[in-house]
Amino acid sequence: MRNKIDTPVDIVMPTFNSMRWLPKTIESILSQTHQNWKLYITDDGSSDDTKKYILGLKEKRIHYISQQHKGAAAARNSGITQGSSPFIAFIDADDIWYPTKLADQLQLMQQDTTVGLVYGQHYNINDQDIITSSLKIDKRGDLFEELCHGNCIAGSASMAMISRSIVDKVGVFREDLVNGEDWEYWLRISQHCKIDYVPKIIAAIRQHGDSVQSNTKRMADGLVQAFEVITSEYTLTRSQRIYIASYCLFNAAKDYFASTHYLLARKTIIRLLKENPHALFELDNWTVKFGVGPYYKILFSNPFTDLLGKLLRLIQKALSRLLDFGFRVVRKLTKIVRRV
Repeated sequence: MRNKIDTPVDIVMPTFNSMRWLPKTIESILSQTHQNWKLYITDDGSSDDTKKYILGLKEKRIHYISQQHKGAAAARNSGITQGSSPFIAFIDADDIWYPTKLADQLQLMQQDTTVGLVYGQHYNINDQDIITSSLKIDKRGDLFEELCHGNCIAGSASMAMISRSIVDKVGVFREDLVNGEDWEYWLRISQHCKIDYVPKIIAAIRQHGDSVQSNTKRMADGLVQAFEVITSEYTLTRSQRIYIASYCLFNAAKDYFASTHYLLARKTIIRLLKENPHALFELDNWTVKFGVGPYYKILFSNPFTDLLGKLLRLIQKALSRLLDFGFRVVRKLTKIVRRV
């Protein structure tokens, strides 16, 4: 068992024009019950008063790193390489830790040397600090197979603590991914160690219009890119590849649709069906995520022929009720076949 006495932790924070949130985030770190930490803040090319504020704190445990704008993954990597503590915790510049977050995770890391990553449960909050929902995941152990279904362990990198020994094995975050760089990192880590979690709320993750998640089209592009990277570089079973395709491509299609990029949504759905033809019969997911009417926009969207679009919209009105009925029948038949 590792030495539990006042174990040092490196805290890694990327920030980009986040002065609106930064003071509360740093305050939540200063309020931790575990106080043996160093905070490495990588300023990813901010144009606000981030540098002035951080240097004005006069806190010896806080280290300011400046770099040109390269993205959150590169900023995290700068912090990882600057530190040397046996454990590393990540936090984004707009999130909030509750006081025992570090202590709770550190305890689990020290209890079992086969654990290389610990996450926890969290609230989601808006820009007014109002709780909008919570995420209470409870998965532990060898989680590679689970992670092939999607990022099932943490809604944000702010929830993760890892051991530096695992960094020595798997390296740092990929800097070429637009979306899913944390998920890909957890996948990589899960091939070499067990994962554990703190079974209580230990942080609040902020969701607001300035966040990366707000750029829906960019998120969709990133999911397609993540699918291509993971399936080309990992040794996967057929079922694992299908899981990853279903997660990345289905959600990418949903995001393309939400951002009105219907042609991209259609291409992505076709690509998904090539990877996993059975996805066509998962009608509950499709109707919940898209509804029935939007199928027409996805399947028949044609930016080159406005007239065709108008004709298809007329056809849509005529066929909508018929297709609704058809989907309901197929859903019922699918459930009956599964029972048999």
